[in-house]
Amino acid sequence: MTERGLALTQAGIGIDGRLIPFLSGSCHYWRLERERWPLILERFAGLGLPILQTYVPWSVHEQTRGEFDFGERTPNNDLPRFLELCRRRGLYVFLRPGPHINAELTYFGYPKRLFADPRNLALTGHGTPAWLPAPPRAFPAISYVSEHFFSELELWFDAFAKAAAPYAYPDGPVIGIQPDNEMSFFFRTAAYDLDYAPGARECYRQWLAEKYGTPDRLAAAYGRPCTDFAEVPMPRAFAAREQKDLPYYLDWAEFRETLLYRPLGRIMDMLKVRGFSGLIAFHNYPLNAGQTPFHTAAAERVVDANGVDFYSRKTDHRLMKPRLLALTGSSRFPFSPEFSSGCYQVWPPIDLEDQRFTTLLALAYGLRGVNFYMAVERERWVGAPISRHGEERPGRAAFYKRLTAFLRETGVLGMDPVADAAILRVRDYDRLEKAADLFSPLLPMVTDSFLNGAARAHEGRFGFARPIQIAHQRLLDAWRAGLERAQVSFVFADTETDPALLARRRVAFMPGFEFLGAETQQRLADYIAAGGTLVIGPTLPDLDAGMRPCTILKERLGAPQPVDGLPGAVGHTLGQGRALVIADLCDLAADGWDALVRQVCAATKLAPLFPADDGCETSTRLGDDGRRLVFLVNPTPEARRPTVRTGGGVAFVDRWTGERFAGGEAVAVPIEPYTVRPLEATPC
Repeated sequence: MTERGLALTQAGIGIDGRLIPFLSGSCHYWRLERERWPLILERFAGLGLPILQTYVPWSVHEQTRGEFDFGERTPNNDLPRFLELCRRRGLYVFLRPGPHINAELTYFGYPKRLFADPRNLALTGHGTPAWLPAPPRAFPAISYVSEHFFSELELWFDAFAKAAAPYAYPDGPVIGIQPDNEMSFFFRTAAYDLDYAPGARECYRQWLAEKYGTPDRLAAAYGRPCTDFAEVPMPRAFAAREQKDLPYYLDWAEFRETLLYRPLGRIMDMLKVRGFSGLIAFHNYPLNAGQTPFHTAAAERVVDANGVDFYSRKTDHRLMKPRLLALTGSSRFPFSPEFSSGCYQVWPPIDLEDQRFTTLLALAYGLRGVNFYMAVERERWVGAPISRHGEERPGRAAFYKRLTAFLRETGVLGMDPVADAAILRVRDYDRLEKAADLFSPLLPMVTDSFLNGAARAHEGRFGFARPIQIAHQRLLDAWRAGLERAQVSFVFADTETDPALLARRRVAFMPGFEFLGAETQQRLADYIAAGGTLVIGPTLPDLDAGMRPCTILKERLGAPQPVDGLPGAVGHTLGQGRALVIADLCDLAADGWDALVRQVCAATKLAPLFPADDGCETSTRLGDDGRRLVFLVNPTPEARRPTVRTGGGVAFVDRWTGERFAGGEAVAVPIEPYTVRPLEATPC
């Protein structure tokens, strides 16, 4: 790299031609005594982290409306001094000025006065404030489509920029900026919960006008009279009875996505004009992201990368893995803006064993960048590697030093995860599932562990052969289970994922039912024409998401042909690729799925790379120089001794411990409970 400026690459962050890893830790300056900052930053740098992340809390710096303290009254608030010390220590900085920061602060970093003005508040479908029961004190959610709120935000960003913009690249250490935090309706993501504030009502009217152009077109789509878009009520509950009723609710689910990514773009624009343009811009979704109303592709039209937070324990493998694979498959730079390093004091503890396992598991499944939250302890947080007094926590500090050395030695963050297949979540079906929610406004985050989205949905068929809002998730689960049992590596993506990302996968598996949006049909046809293989079933669509006739995909595909080795499927060629349509998917038993997956993998030449037995699994990352790092994962509470099939001529070197393992066609590798071994494959 020789060009000047900042650039986010697949290998990290380019700074004037020099590459550094996207590797950071959180340190909250205002929670630490200013006289201890130099020692704390020395210890921070000693961990091997090149970047420091910090929130900049509105509520801490505001004294009264329009008056702010950046060290003039409270020494610990001296953000300019802190940034200067980071510069002298050689640390780069990412700033997270909100307005929402959470940070385990009471009121999540908003000045308390904002909640006293109803113009700032999000509303439920009943017209009441939407409360967030966050400890230690509940507060009403802010409406991100309130013009009055944005006028208040102008005051905060003006003050923040005055203090911090002089330290932005190229004049200072600040190379990254985050607009807002965990944009998620304050975790209240159920379809009919919020926001019904007046600003949202106006946004809904404008969005309908953008989509339909004239009231007559909307009237035709909804099958009801309409002379003005303002006449269309915002739905408060799912009440569809027939197929013709569905477009109204599908539109609502799509519109709610815009209530997240459009305000995110507005906040980003406010920061850019205040001296923070040209920096690496990023955002984070909370733990339960991945489905509507979250939209990674739309968010990444606003920021350079949109990551996902992880606060996990060693027993959370089954939860972590799909979230990691979805991040790897749908984001152009898979990273975690908040990866647990310790935990909030009211949570069950996250100990060092949890940290070791989950960190290496995240590397196994494709993470390219990470921010450890927290690197420096403070009130309401326990388990960080550095205390608030600048002391190292021996075990935890040693782990991070070993980890950063391992990352430098292996270059694993710049290595590509090897996965030729993708399982595609169809956004149209996901919107239907969320729109058909019968438990709204009960928070999905609360029920996900025992009542997933499809289980919350209305069971009606609405004129289709089966209830799509339920059946689509069952097919996704079946493909996942089948590919996992076959030990074929894959990622998750969705049908609105950036086509360039989907093009990295030779084979895409997706449910197919009677309807599918016209643009989605076109994107899938383009994917096939460029050489991809689409495995779809039980049928190809005849309708678009407005329930109008639409056969774009069918018309572009060639005539059906039998598929060798895959009875019951028909193949259609298009350009350099093909579609495999399998009609009887919904009626298969578990053993039938295993047989089907074997047949499809044989037909598409998908094969496991380094399969392991004895309850373990592997995931491989490939370097530009041909190096292969094979992560052997034992997600069980028992020690194991799996054999890893190599095909011969390969030995493994554990890049964490230095141990070497060799064999013939298969190599036996002992592994402790809840352990990940990073094994470099070398010739022997």
